[in-house]
Parts: sequence; C-alpha cells; structure tokens
Amino acid sequence: MLLMFLVTTIFSWGQKPYIDLQIEPATSEVGQQVIIVLRTNWEGDLEFELPDEFNQSGGVQSGMSSSINYINNQAQVEKYSYQKISGFFEKPGQYKIGPAKLRTPSGELVSNAIVVNVIKPINMISEDPGKNMNEPVFGIIQQSAKQIYEGESVLLEAKMYAQVDIIQIDRFKNLEFQGPSETELLHTSNEVDRDFEIIKGKDVLTFRAGKSIVFPERTGTFEISPFEMSLYCTDARSLYPARVNIKSNESSIKVIPLPDGAPASFVGAVGEFTIASKGKSSEIEQGKVFEMEVEISGIGNTHNIETPKLNLPKGLILYGDPTVETKADFTSRGVEGSKIITYYIQVNRANDVEIPSIEMSYFDPNAVEYKTQTTIPLLLKVIPDENYAFTKTNKKEGVEVDAVPVFNGPMLVNTQGKSESVMSLPGFGAITSLPIALAIVMGLFLKYRKENEQEIIVRQTTKNALKRAKDELNKIKVKRGVELVGGLSALLLTYLSEKWNVSTAEITRSLICEKGEQGIIDVPTTNELLALLDVFDGARYGVGAVHSADEMIVRTETILVQIDKGHP
Repeated sequence: MLLMFLVTTIFSWGQKPYIDLQIEPATSEVGQQVIIVLRTNWEGDLEFELPDEFNQSGGVQSGMSSSINYINNQAQVEKYSYQKISGFFEKPGQYKIGPAKLRTPSGELVSNAIVVNVIKPINMISEDPGKNMNEPVFGIIQQSAKQIYEGESVLLEAKMYAQVDIIQIDRFKNLEFQGPSETELLHTSNEVDRDFEIIKGKDVLTFRAGKSIVFPERTGTFEISPFEMSLYCTDARSLYPARVNIKSNESSIKVIPLPDGAPASFVGAVGEFTIASKGKSSEIEQGKVFEMEVEISGIGNTHNIETPKLNLPKGLILYGDPTVETKADFTSRGVEGSKIITYYIQVNRANDVEIPSIEMSYFDPNAVEYKTQTTIPLLLKVIPDENYAFTKTNKKEGVEVDAVPVFNGPMLVNTQGKSESVMSLPGFGAITSLPIALAIVMGLFLKYRKENEQEIIVRQTTKNALKRAKDELNKIKVKRGVELVGGLSALLLTYLSEKWNVSTAEITRSLICEKGEQGIIDVPTTNELLALLDVFDGARYGVGAVHSADEMIVRTETILVQIDKGHP
C-alpha cells in the first residue's frame, strides 16, 4: 500500500530538516492496533509505503505540534507536523516499515525504518460465554493461564459480549490482580478491539479492553477482581438508549514455586534466553580497567534478571559495581529485549590472559526444566608496565624483601692505623644526600602530577556531563513507550553519576535529598528531580497519572539545565 500526500509545516531556518518514523507497539499480536507516526519539520511531497498485510483503520490523521530543545542553555521551540496512521496486521511475521521519503525543493529527506514483530494471539482462558446468553450484555475475564511459575507472567484482559447494539461506553474500570505484582497496561482504557462471534447460533458483538501483562512477585493463589463497565445500548422497549452497568465474573490464578535443583549459575531468569559477551578492546595496559559487556536477550522476565557472577583468573579484579541497562518492551509474551551488563575489570597482571566463559542458567516454563547458556572466552592482550608491576608486587601482593646486612663499603687504612668507612669520609654526606633529595622531590612531583591528572579527568567529566546528556537525549527523543521511559531514566542517572562523581548504583532518592541538604541543588530542583523519577517509575509500571512523551522529554531537559546551573 503506497501513501502519497503533501506535507506543510511552519519551520525556522535555524532548524536542521529531518523526518522520523515512530511505531507503537513494535511487537504486536495479529489484530492488535498499531499506531504509526511520521514527524517532520520540513515541507514537501511525502511518499510512504505500508505492507499489504497491514489493514489501515480510517484515514491519515494530520496535525501540528511542538517540542522544546535546549541549545547553549537557551530554550528553543521546535515546530513540526505529523501524520498518524492506525491499523492492524492480519498475519504473523516480521514486517519492515519505512523508510519514508520527503521530496523537498532542496533535496530528499529519508526517515529511519522499523521492523514490527507480529505474533499469533495468545490463547486466553475464560468461562463459557454460552452459559450467559440469557443476558443482553455480560463480561468475562480472559487470562492466558490459570497456573504459572514464579517469575512467569500472565496476560489478563476484559472481554464484553453484547446481543444488542452498543452506542457508547461511558465508564470502564479494569480488572485488578489482588497481590504483590508488577503490572504493565498494554492497551489504554480507550483502546477497544471489536469483533463478532457466533455463540449458540447467534451473532454476538464482542469487544476487548484493558489488556495487561502481570508479573506476580510471590507464590500463592491470588484473586483477580472483576472489571466494571457502564454503557449505553439500544432498548427495544423504548425510543431512548438504555444505560447498563456491567460487572464481570471474578477469577484467580495460582503461582507455584520453581522446581528444586536450580544450578549455581541461575540468575532468576524465567523464559527463553541467550547470553553473549564482548570486550571494548582486545588489548589493554597493565593496571588499566578493561570493560566487558555481557548481553542477556530473550523473552520472559528480562527486566528482573540478576547479574551473572564472574570467575576471574588471578591478577584480575572487579573495579566497582557493574552498570546495567535494560532495552526491552512489555508485550503479550512478557518482556522482550535484552539486559546489558558492563563489568569493569582491573588488569594487574603483566601477561596475556583469557577471561573464562560466563555461565548463565534460566528456567524454561514450557520445557519445565533449567537450561544453561555460556559465552565464548575472551582473549585479552596485556601490555606490561614495569613500574606498575614493581609497585603492585611489593605493596598489593604483600611479597616481602629479605633483610640485607648494612654494607659500609671498602675499608681504608689511615695514618693512625684505624679502620674507616667511605661513609665517614669528609664530604660523603653532601655527595650522597643530593641525589636522594632529588629522588624524593621527583617522587613527590610525580605523585602530585598523577593526582592532579585524576582531578582534571574528574573535572572534565563533570564539565561535559550536560553536553553528553543532551546529545543522548536527541537520540532517544524519537522513541516511545517503555523504550522512551527507560532511555530517559538511564540518561538522567548517568548524568547525575558523572555530575556527582559516583556510580549509577549510588544514585538513590536518599542521595538526592542529601545533595539538596548540602546546597548542591536547591529545594525546588530537588523536589522536581524526585517527582520526575516517580513519573518514570509510574510510566514503566502502569501506576499514577498518565504523562505524555513530550512532557517527560521537556521535564528531563529542564532538570538537566537546572542541575547544571546549580553545580560548580
């Protein structure tokens, strides 16, 4: 399906022309609504092709919007136009969408391309709707399973059946999992999938809403509270619509413990996963820190996977805590994507070394067994440093040097027949003390220079933190959903760690409050920073008020500038 239309917008000559493509969700079920958005700040003829398997719902929605960018700490409003297309895929598969092309008088702009993964609908378990056909409208809870293992997810959804024409849905209260859990809403409350089914020979209108993925946090049997809905429907006995209040059935789910016999390398992963590792370089100087990246990819409880343990050979030690980045989306199958763990390893040995393979075990609920994956060993070439090796040998490893008797030098015979050492000769102290004094001065100078260089590196890192954060922000502005929220959260934590010279693991709410008490950031900035972190958590876990992507981006940009101004 080829779409062609004219794009007009209001642009500033200071803006760099662009066109980008956004799709939500990137993984969807057959028949699930997919929203495609094209944004550009330039004018021209737009050409965009969609796969034949994509069934477009309605026309193309066009409009204007704006965002705020900070350049040299100055806020600039960027205006752009957008085209929004809604629809669904009819068959499972992987579909490449884009790039879109915008032909302008000054040349052609080309957008990014995105691959959408379309999967078969998850089978849902429900009560028999045929037993409720005496009701004109009724609701039944849908769930993907009645029993799951701990760490596994369950898909929940509200489904309505109507034997009359539905005019309007007035109110909808979604079902709730009654227990400690992590819940992600896959459909917003205003997204409704409509269809027709034949039940006991009758055509019945069905519509589904409130689809959510739930990760229970402990074992046991938990209730699922009913969903409620108020709607207006036709009434054969009246000329006016009837208002009907519907309350669905209740349900439950049993969460059972994982089987015994988990391997020592089990990292709490439940699903299907692979693991791979790579080094940032293949060689390193002795005494330096080597960065090794381990990526665990798959489908399941990806976001809750623990960090695998390393078995390092002698002469290699972990340098601080590893950093963790999750690149994943909540889908009807769980959390799909990867968790990237970066280890920092100090190399104290002088010869080449092989970093052993890393073992990671997970539980496969489909096969009902533990499985183990391993990485390929990494060979690291080490460039020796004699000075570093001498220092480490005598100080770190505790190797003692045997005591040597003091040697006073050759004996000379004087005219009085007394033995006399060279050290007792006149002028010997002056001759020997000068080199010793110079050595001490040089040692102090080298120590000061090394410490000063470290201070300079820290200051440069702190100084350039804002620029790096803004560069990264420009890259993730085009993302949406969980990917955008995760990117903004990781960006903010990285910026604060560089600004305050701590690891990202140390960035906690208590540390932020402590910085506020110390006057490093003022009270309004402290409160806004804490509130923004709450917004990120709420967006990721489906709790709290709903905030738009543009609002979260603008608030992140603003807080970066505020913190930078308040920091020396």
